Amino acid sequence: MTTIDNIDGFFSSILRASGQFTHQTVYHATKIKLIQNPTGNMHCPKCGDTRKMIISSLYLSTNNEALDQMGLYLLNKGITDSFDEIFPKKVFAALTPSLWNYTCNQCDSVFNSVIYHGPTGISLVVLSSTYGGFSTPNTPESVYYYLDQANKAHLIGANSAAMAMYRAALEHILFNQNFTQKMLGPKIKALNDAIMARTAPKWANELNPKILELINKIGNGAIHPNDGDVKLQSKLDTELLKNVTILFKVLLFVIYEADNKMDSMIKALVDVSDVF
Repeated sequence: MTTIDNIDGFFSSILRASGQFTHQTVYHATKIKLIQNPTGNMHCPKCGDTRKMIISSLYLSTNNEALDQMGLYLLNKGITDSFDEIFPKKVFAALTPSLWNYTCNQCDSVFNSVIYHGPTGISLVVLSSTYGGFSTPNTPESVYYYLDQANKAHLIGANSAAMAMYRAALEHILFNQNFTQKMLGPKIKALNDAIMARTAPKWANELNPKILELINKIGNGAIHPNDGDVKLQSKLDTELLKNVTILFKVLLFVIYEADNKMDSMIKALVDVSDVF
């Protein structure tokens, strides 16, 4: 799924916007006016899951020629599924910096997206009006704290920092599950030993411990010198962070919510069965 918390996902949503484009696409000298606001998908911290966002423009850098070019592109070339052509991005470069609103279609949370000229080209950061991260009703505060830190870092494009915070969240999960060894590696080893000895918590038998080891290794790589090769940090991209987010959602549910959910379901069934 393409998400609009990265520049390619944003371009995709803008160029595939529903509705017909007319010359009203070019609106004044500072805005692109779309007949229908484009939409795109992004994780909503308040909803705790991926949601459809409505995109609206707040500010575009004044460049009449670039605005005309963008309008003509949308009119004459139409919506395209190919992003091999760099013309739209070149036009957007002339309209940068720009400011956009994302509004969650479910909870109305508002996010400001800033597109700017970064050191590697046009870049995008998303600023949230709500507390970030995700949790469940029974997630410990210490775990939620680091998930919140990870989400905030990811929203401003600091993926290395986000990965380090996910590693910290994992360590607090294990600590709260009574694996109190000094570092995360020994905590994971103790969990593996407990699984082998059949003394591990019930949830541990439903997960592959290898996943925890990989989170530890990648989290360490986010903060270690790696022989001075900072280019390795580019591996910590939006797609990786999306997968890590999904993993933590599974962890939180299996560890903190599954038994409670099952108990609630059984109680509901018992209440109905007592009628018969």
